[in-house]
Amino acid sequence: MKIEKLKSIIKEATREVIREELKEILLEAVKRPSPVINEMVHPSPISPNKENVRSNLRSSYKNVLGETANTMTTSTLSGQFQPQRGLDSANGTLPSGQVSLDQISGLLNN
Repeated sequence: MKIEKLKSIIKEATREVIREELKEILLEAVKRPSPVINEMVHPSPISPNKENVRSNLRSSYKNVLGETANTMTTSTLSGQFQPQRGLDSANGTLPSGQVSLDQISGLLNN
């Protein structure tokens, strides 16, 4: 018997066995009753004081921002800002464009 013929016989027998097993598995799955699933939905409680919570949150943010604005001013800074090379996102280069001396002096006077 040639090897090719033996291979084809083995392949065909394997296919036949797999088909039979799949048929049995599918028939068993179809015959078995499917479980009934009941879903219980619990509504989330809605806060009656939703507007009150929002106003409290707003006032809290306003207080924090007000305190920050009062404590962080240029008068509390000591020394002069000295930028270092290579630390900006453009790899140490400035974007292209023209800035007049009036604009710069306006920034320095503030």
